[in-house]
Amino acid sequence: MSRARGLTMVRAGAGSGKTYRLTHDVCDAVAAETPVDGLVAVTFTTKAAAELEARIRRMLVEEGEFDRAQRLPLAYLGTVHAVCLRLIKELALDAGLSPRVDVVPDAASLLREALEHALEPALRAEMNELAARLGVERDELRGVNNWLWPVSEVMELARGNRIRPGDLPRMAEQSAAGLLRLLPTPVEDGAALDGALRRELTSAIAWLETYDDGVKKTAAARAEVLALAREIEHVVRLPWPAWAKLAAIQPADASIDRFRPLIATASDYPRHPAFHEDLRRLTIGVFRAAQKGMESFATWKHERGLVDYVDMIDHALDLLERDEVAADLRSRLRLVVVDEFQDTSPLQLALFTRLHGIAGRSIWVGDRKQCIFEFAGADPALIDAVASWTSREGGETDQLPTNRRSRPELVDLTSAVFAAAMAPLGYEEKEVVATPHRGCPPELASLPPLGIWWLDAAAGSRPSAAKDSAAIAEGVRRLLEDPAATPVVDRATDTVRAVRPGDIAVLVDTNDHAEGIAGALVARGIAAAIARPGLLSTPEGTLVDAALRWLLDPQDSLSEAILEALSGFDGRPAEEWLAHRIDRATDPGGVRPSPAPAPPWRTNLESLRDRLEVLSPIEAVDLTLEALDALGAAAAWPEPSQRRCNLDALRALAAEYEERSHDRREAATVAGLLRFFDETRTTVLSRAGESARDEQHVATGDHAVTVCTYHKAKGLEWPVVILASLGRAERRTAFGVHPESASEGFNPDDPLGGRTIRYWPRPLGSRSVPLVTDVTSSPEGQRVSAAERHERVRLLYVGMTRARDHLVLTARITKRGPSVAWLDELADATGRPLLDLARLPHVADEGADGAPALCLAHPDGRDLTVAPRVWTLDPGTDPPERLGKPDARNWLARPVPASPHAERPRYRISPSRAADDWPTLPPLEIGEIVRLGPPLDLTHATEVQWSAIGNATHAFLACDDPRDPDDVRRELARSLLTAHDVLAILGPDALVTVGNRLRTWLERRWPKARWHRELPVEALVPAGNDPMGDGPNSDGPRLVSGTIDLLLDTPDGILIIDHKTFPAPTEAAWRKAAAKHAPQLAAYAAALAVAHGRRVAGTWLHFPLGGGAVALRPGHG
Repeated sequence: MSRARGLTMVRAGAGSGKTYRLTHDVCDAVAAETPVDGLVAVTFTTKAAAELEARIRRMLVEEGEFDRAQRLPLAYLGTVHAVCLRLIKELALDAGLSPRVDVVPDAASLLREALEHALEPALRAEMNELAARLGVERDELRGVNNWLWPVSEVMELARGNRIRPGDLPRMAEQSAAGLLRLLPTPVEDGAALDGALRRELTSAIAWLETYDDGVKKTAAARAEVLALAREIEHVVRLPWPAWAKLAAIQPADASIDRFRPLIATASDYPRHPAFHEDLRRLTIGVFRAAQKGMESFATWKHERGLVDYVDMIDHALDLLERDEVAADLRSRLRLVVVDEFQDTSPLQLALFTRLHGIAGRSIWVGDRKQCIFEFAGADPALIDAVASWTSREGGETDQLPTNRRSRPELVDLTSAVFAAAMAPLGYEEKEVVATPHRGCPPELASLPPLGIWWLDAAAGSRPSAAKDSAAIAEGVRRLLEDPAATPVVDRATDTVRAVRPGDIAVLVDTNDHAEGIAGALVARGIAAAIARPGLLSTPEGTLVDAALRWLLDPQDSLSEAILEALSGFDGRPAEEWLAHRIDRATDPGGVRPSPAPAPPWRTNLESLRDRLEVLSPIEAVDLTLEALDALGAAAAWPEPSQRRCNLDALRALAAEYEERSHDRREAATVAGLLRFFDETRTTVLSRAGESARDEQHVATGDHAVTVCTYHKAKGLEWPVVILASLGRAERRTAFGVHPESASEGFNPDDPLGGRTIRYWPRPLGSRSVPLVTDVTSSPEGQRVSAAERHERVRLLYVGMTRARDHLVLTARITKRGPSVAWLDELADATGRPLLDLARLPHVADEGADGAPALCLAHPDGRDLTVAPRVWTLDPGTDPPERLGKPDARNWLARPVPASPHAERPRYRISPSRAADDWPTLPPLEIGEIVRLGPPLDLTHATEVQWSAIGNATHAFLACDDPRDPDDVRRELARSLLTAHDVLAILGPDALVTVGNRLRTWLERRWPKARWHRELPVEALVPAGNDPMGDGPNSDGPRLVSGTIDLLLDTPDGILIIDHKTFPAPTEAAWRKAAAKHAPQLAAYAAALAVAHGRRVAGTWLHFPLGGGAVALRPGHG
């Protein structure tokens, strides 16, 4: 077949009634005497297939075609896998194959298991060593640096592109050769480079030991060089990231000449033959491992007579390529209809092309503007090539021009934006521009179709993903606080009403961002509909898991304790129950059994244990739920409807395990179910990211806001759509695994011809080294970058066209203006942003006359002016009230009746939390203030991690000995500052100065004191006793536990000194800090008075960075 005659491609934009058109075409064909068994209709989901079949049957019945309606099951109607499975079963005997086909659904995990089984220890060890030596960078999209992930990608791409395992070695050599071409020509003698670097490091050690120009940049460079110099003493060759680190050292300009010989020598690593060889071996090793994994998986399936979803299509295509099979089908098939054509994989495309060649007439319905599932195997470039081939070779192209989803203003807005943005990408205007079908009711006409939410616009506020999430949640709360102000059109009744939570969707780029926004919504009392893992970590999941484990092993004390805790501590106060459990664990024989009757859960489960061996896993779960009265427990916990639905999700998980066991020819047992629970709760890597598979029930309906990724939003719609993550920068590079095609265009006779796989590992961690620049500018890098930009535009098209009534764009405000790197991809042919948010005010300005607006040119010649509704959203420090929702309760406390114990304060008192844990503690007042010296110079250009500064300072003061030589003390300080990654902020000499002036002050004032550093203190404060002598303590016995930074034992009593790395140099700032930390020192004093009976003569706060100390004395408050 060389022409596309008989093929109609229907281009169906967002909301254009694609399903209606597809159903209409199929029904017309059947009505026009197309044999029912000559119809092939491939839908994207089983639900769509059922709907299509129902409509065809209804049409035939209405026309009196009862016989044809009864024959409808003979049509090849269903998902691509269902159609292929039927073809295999029907045609297998003709091809000399067995018609018995069993399908294994969980192919991805089985493929990984086959890979693990196939890898020899020697190959695994070699790959681990190479990955470590090269410092292969973490994957930008998924945040992992496991070399096994590229192997999995190669296997999946190979199977999806019909690349056989035997073809992978050739692609490995091509990949390695392509990458090495970007490196400079290697020298012949790598040992000479090794020797030169060793000599330069040895030479550097000699002069660096005493060199100090007083500049922090040089001090940081010096520390790095000395650390690597020590490392090279223990290895034959430094790992390549160390070479790159030395090559990138940046001392102060005044000292650069001293470092230049070392930098120049280290910069030669790209010419090292061993570097080239390591890259080559790692690249080839990935393909070698993939080949072994694919062969192992194929053997495993063949031995068990199984196929997976990819095999179904592959085997069906094998059958269709047989002349006798094609001849048989050619006599029967008359029409092939494909839905969501843009999401087909290359292998599926080959199948559909072959079916069209047999049937002679096909209708492929889709929208290449919405081809966004590259991670699932779709290839936008291939789909574009098919579209061009169809137009060029005699096929027909039909356009659905009407948007039936969105209000007219939104249709005009998206048409104007994307007609201009997609024109440079090769899209015709008529393919993008839509005509609105809906009208706009007066209630909506007064509101702009577009909203802008400025996130965290407070001056001086440091932006963060958490603040963005909180600000977006605050915007949603504001919408729902006054729902009538945002009217929507009800899809079912076509009437205008106030907005509800279920009308709103927030679209984000990653699952992690979705979870952050969902958490911020929940904190404000707004339910979020989001697929979340952690089912087995919920109270109900934990309860069922513990019960099954205890049923299997009555000696499992941990599971028993969990059951007791979740069931109300066997009716006792929690403290009494815990003491009893501890006694049982420490002295099992000395604990008398409780005279109280056993709780119902224990009796019920024990009666179930004898039947466990004859129960299926699902039956065991059902009976366990009944024995525990899990529904009753769920009803008493917070969010009872979610809990009850989670119980159903647990049953579904058990059913999934039974089905998997059947597919794998394994026995399904309760022990196996618990192992399956452990597997599903474990975080695993997939193309969508890292997550566990024990997903909780997803709340739906009017009460929950949807939070999902742009990819998951495809095919859905909401009255209000909020687009987040618009500041996302490009993330894909030419490194990693990429499918490529060695041929141009589309060849229907060989749709998969020229398909290949390229893998380039990214070495040297995340450093920006010359290789990264060369790869980015290479032809491969340019292709990947262009593909990334095109996908970002398509994703925005999908996101914006989900909205029915209101579209909201969110943008973080920075010093440079709105952070909208992603949104700026929507640019015209000159590169000018079409939605230039920088022109809008960065404060709320709703409804003001003459307010700045976005101006666009519609393709029909109209000028569009959109004055958006602008909100400024500050997340604040604490979430506002929870929209009428009660505070969450502790789910351990459900069955415990109200008692005085429930109101007791915490048993353990942490001195650092004394202000909250011990409110009755008598206060301390600020006394003498001593200045020990000038504040330390902490001039810095980056954000300081004060916790790291504090840890390093505390560690130095804990082990510093002024009797040691200064160089020893400086080296100690340097090592601690380096370990805490703050050497560039605080120099070693500064810590030595802190130690000197602290010792000088204390020895001058208390010369006979004995020092005790980092002293643990623990004391039980008895009931009715206030160790400070100013009043009773009515809270009962409580444990005070902490560590004192410095305790001085003097003849006059004990002195407590606590270090606070508070940088402010003024006494006013010290007073404020001292007032905040006074309860901590009071708690230490109280604990020492009880534990040792010694008088506490004084308590001090020491500010090593500020250069002072403040005394705290007993007050009278």
